[in-house]
Amino acid sequence: MPLYIPGETVPPMYPPRKAVLYVVDEASGKTYPVKVTVYNNSALLPVSVEHNVLEGTVKQLDSVVIVGGSVSEFVLSGVSKYSSAVVTVRAVYNASATQGVRVRWLYSADNNTFDSQEDAEDAGNYEDLTFSAGATRQRTLVIPLLQPYTKIQVVNKDTSYSVTVSCWTSFMR
Repeated sequence: MPLYIPGETVPPMYPPRKAVLYVVDEASGKTYPVKVTVYNNSALLPVSVEHNVLEGTVKQLDSVVIVGGSVSEFVLSGVSKYSSAVVTVRAVYNASATQGVRVRWLYSADNNTFDSQEDAEDAGNYEDLTFSAGATRQRTLVIPLLQPYTKIQVVNKDTSYSVTVSCWTSFMR
């Protein structure tokens, strides 16, 4: 893909392209994957990214049992000084389960009206954890904070069996 100079006329890019950037925290040396979608070439990526992954991870869900076909959720608020939430979800699947969990995020400007589940999924605002009956799976996601309120939902896609879920959050500037 060619590099364009800011201010230059840029042809649109269709369809949108997905990419993974790897950000290195200079203090700890840890590498964090950041999933991005490039909708057109007009948004150039900077040469260096200034960020901080904050310490003090918060456990949002502690071994919560989500019954078949149900959802457990929490809202991130007071996060206007951050660009992204780092959300880690651990799922312990029932030995008879046939489906896993989905992590979905919905945005709101007022903490009353959030994106619909359908529109959030249509926008790609979800990730499915890998699944194996009786296994434990864990995934860490980087979720952009686009509004003052972000609702994180953990959805049990299996309608017959429960799943036990734990979830932690931290933030990037």
